[in-house]
Amino acid sequence: MDYWHANGMEGHFKEALQRMRDAGIAAVGFAGHKPEAHAWMRDHLEVDFQMCSHYNPTDQSQHAQHIDTGEKLHDDDRARMLEIIATIEKPVVHYKVFAGGNKPIIPAFELLGRVMRKNDIVCVGMFPKDDPQMIAQNAAFVDEYVEKAAQKDSVSRMTQ
Repeated sequence: MDYWHANGMEGHFKEALQRMRDAGIAAVGFAGHKPEAHAWMRDHLEVDFQMCSHYNPTDQSQHAQHIDTGEKLHDDDRARMLEIIATIEKPVVHYKVFAGGNKPIIPAFELLGRVMRKNDIVCVGMFPKDDPQMIAQNAAFVDEYVEKAAQKDSVSRMTQ
């Protein structure tokens, strides 16, 4: 998505969407790292969801492939993406929320509890070979930080 958008290849999005719909895919959308690309998608495409990376590790405007050398993981990238996410009406898949394992997970889960909306989901990368309990722990963190925040938000809206 980042490469197509940066290089004015917007026609590729419409063609890809049509192919996905023709193939019978139930829900279609695109993933990307650049907030500007997601703002464009919000304004110009009829997608079912947007998959928004919290971090933009490398510039993909010159190449579509991910290159893992020289990665930069800045919190201001996440802040800009979260500003765009707040303006997207469609469900959002939040991903790279731990910056590929380079950021602490508890603060990331706490943040998710504050920014995820009712129909959003999170894609959490895991490597259980390092810790066999990782899946269960992450599920518990979602319950503790994300679901609890969502319930608290629902209660506060009902009392207003």
